[in-house]
Formats: sequence, structure tokens, C-alpha cells
Amino acid sequence: PLGSREHALGATKAAECARRQDRFEDMYHILFAQQEAIGSVPWQDFAILSDVVGLDAFALCMSQDMGHFDMISRGRDLGIANGVMGTPTVWMDGRVVSHRTVSQFRAAFEGESP
Repeated sequence: PLGSREHALGATKAAECARRQDRFEDMYHILFAQQEAIGSVPWQDFAILSDVVGLDAFALCMSQDMGHFDMISRGRDLGIANGVMGTPTVWMDGRVVSHRTVSQFRAAFEGESP
């Protein structure tokens, strides 16, 4: 989670807390599908929609500080060290590709100049 989005850290923690109960994919699909609700709907509601069974464990997980989320911290640090400024960020041949259209990406992947 980068600092530019108000609820990015909470959403990342929710996905990680769901992952700890094998519900990561369900959670990230719900979060993406209902982006407009993030910040106005409790994280617990997203957990219910993601079929997280251990809601008490989920709530406890969400209440923990970032010291309990080493994987998130390491991923964020790695992204920052590699110049990630937002999502999506795509690398090709060791460099960041900043194209924005499908045709630009296709040309880059095929070795052409877009």
C-alpha cells in the first residue's frame, strides 16, 4: 500500500487477514468489485462477503499494528526500492514500462517502438 490512497493500508490488511483464513482471492475480488464502498463499509462486512468464517479472528487481525504484517511491509519496501509509484506497475527486461494502452504494451512486448 502506498501513501497516496486513504484506505490502501486497511484494504491490504483486510486482504492479508482474509488470506490467513484462506480467503484472499475472495477478499480481493470483493474489494475490487466494491471499491466505492471502501471507507464507508466496515472491513468486517467485506469479510462476511468474502466468506471469512472466523470473524473474531479477522477482527483481531485487523486491530493489530503493522508489526504483525511483515509480508506487507516487505512488499511495500521492495516496491518503493524499485520505483513503484502506483498500480499497476509493469516491468519488462528489468525496466518499468509506463505504457497505458493495450497497443502500446503489445508493441513493447513484441519488441517494437510504440
